[in-house]
Amino acid sequence: MSGRKQHYLPQFLQRPFSHRVVKNNYYVHVHEQRSNYSPSTTGVGAIRDFYSTTEDTRADDNITATESVLGEILDRVLRTKTLPLGSDVALLFSALSIRTLKMRNAMKELAPVMINTLRKKAAEQAWALEALDKQINDVAWIDAQVDEQLREHGKVDRNRRAAMKALIRPKIMRELEDSKPRILADFNALSHYVFDRLESQAATFANEALSRVFTDTSGLEKRSSFFGEFTYTLAERTQESFVLGDCAVVALDNQSRPRVALGNVDKDVVLDQIFLPISPDLLIQGARDPGATSPGSAQINRLSAMLSNHFFISLEESTPHLEELKNLIGTATAPIVSSEELAGF
Repeated sequence: MSGRKQHYLPQFLQRPFSHRVVKNNYYVHVHEQRSNYSPSTTGVGAIRDFYSTTEDTRADDNITATESVLGEILDRVLRTKTLPLGSDVALLFSALSIRTLKMRNAMKELAPVMINTLRKKAAEQAWALEALDKQINDVAWIDAQVDEQLREHGKVDRNRRAAMKALIRPKIMRELEDSKPRILADFNALSHYVFDRLESQAATFANEALSRVFTDTSGLEKRSSFFGEFTYTLAERTQESFVLGDCAVVALDNQSRPRVALGNVDKDVVLDQIFLPISPDLLIQGARDPGATSPGSAQINRLSAMLSNHFFISLEESTPHLEELKNLIGTATAPIVSSEELAGF
């Protein structure tokens, strides 16, 4: 375990943006909406027990173990100015995109919306009625209930058995029809209880879900396969220096909207381009269409600010461009999925 102060924005990712180094302490310029300051990276993007606690250190242990691999990949890119194997780049994007505070907070925001959407769908009762009707019209299931009742009468001849089936079958179907109001009332009572409990613990569920991602590393392997679908290039800045948001990886969906790089939400919300600033001068970008037009550094900086939670870091202490970016921090309205999109699932 690396300690209880755990970095959701890794120090190895911050260090290339440092403006000075003193005795192995790297100092960066941090920009929040209403303030600037220049601390060491040891305290930037870190929260006590962010991934795990002293009772269960597995998540932080796994993260600490993989940081040397990820740091080596990043150092190699910065040193050689060339990209490594696509699998290494996909691993870098996979690990860093899910690790951030922005991802956890977006999951916290999404959980109540998802629960409320499910509550509304449950209240409509259409699917519950459909399930009941399916049961009523399931001939095999009805016949099984008939056979169960006939066993109580012992052995009877074939003709008598057929006559009894003809009487019992419609009776069971009527009983099911008559039971609809009671069954639906019971269903409503249970669903209210379940959804109330889910809503009260939504934040806890989101935190535990993020921790499980790093406790069970098989999930990261699946995410790496998703990021393996992109074609990657190394891009140099075209205008202002790149900034690094506390979201790390940023993305554009197929409608050019800013998104955190969780993955494809559904067939209508697909990530088209993904970006990871790795220094003030360099950026790794991935695209589904290798011929897609890449945004310039100014636009990518806007994405980094909009998708950040609280701050971004930069090489410069203050410029007009940075002051503009500060006003954009946290302004992405639907970083994972909107309420309307979720309701349409």
